[in-house]
Order: sequence, then C-alpha cells, then structure tokens
Amino acid sequence: MKISFSKFVLAIKLFVLEVPVNRAYKELHVAYNTAYKIYSKIREAIYHFLSSNKAFLTGEIEMDESYFGGRRKGNRGCGAKNKLPVFGILERQGKVKIEVVRDVTAKSLLEAAIKKVKRGSLIYTDKFKSYEGLVSYGFRHERIDHSKRFGNGKVYINGI
Repeated sequence: MKISFSKFVLAIKLFVLEVPVNRAYKELHVAYNTAYKIYSKIREAIYHFLSSNKAFLTGEIEMDESYFGGRRKGNRGCGAKNKLPVFGILERQGKVKIEVVRDVTAKSLLEAAIKKVKRGSLIYTDKFKSYEGLVSYGFRHERIDHSKRFGNGKVYINGI
C-alpha cells in the first residue's frame, strides 16, 4: 500500500469527520481495501497512543459509576438487565479515564482507582458503599450525599 502523504492526510480528515470507508475510498480515489487498511492503521495508532498513556491522574479526582445500554423499561440502575457497568475517573482540569467493569463491587472499583490514580490524591465520590476503602489505600477521600444535595463547595462529582 503506497499512497501520497496528501491522500493520507485527507484520509485522516475523513476519519475524523466519521466518513465511512465505503464512501472514503471514492473520495480518496483508491481501492476499497486500501481505504480500509488506512482506517485500520489510524485506529491502531489511536489505540497504541491511548494504551501507552499510563500516567497516573493526580490532584483533585472525581469518580463515579454508571450503567449503559439495555432496555429502558423495568428496573433501572444496577438492577437493570443487559446494562454494562462503566466506571469513570476525572482529573479536575485534566484527563478522563473510563472503563467497562465486570461489576461495581469495592474490589473492582478500588482496583481501577489504584491503577489510574496517584496515591495521596484527593478523591471525590458519592456515598456508594464500594468507595469506602479508598482511605486505606492511601487516598484522601471526600463524599457527597446525593439524597441531600449534589454539591457542597468543592465536594461534588458533577464533572464526571
């Protein structure tokens, strides 16, 4: 696969604009397989960039879990069928890291926090029981009770 630099840059632009491969190959004036390989290389580069960026989040951190997918009818939240639990960590004024977790037990959430957040950081969470062990792992921990309010000064998790 040998293409010009300008065509490769155009392919990146089409990728960013979410133009599908079956339209991009026509715009690029290349074979479908060539456009497909270019898109695959772009995806691979993005994956390697994101997976190599393993720096710890530091400072003020917000953490929260949520559920996505499944049908809306019936149970909601953790009792809903076919929903994926997703765990998010936000560094205030910084990066966000998210991952699909197998469950929202203390073991799963604390493992993810230990891998992504530098010890000594200040973590803000809601009153969810799974976050209770954060202090024993060397984090400072503040909680907000959503049944009473959604923010109290700097103690909020509305960013994540």
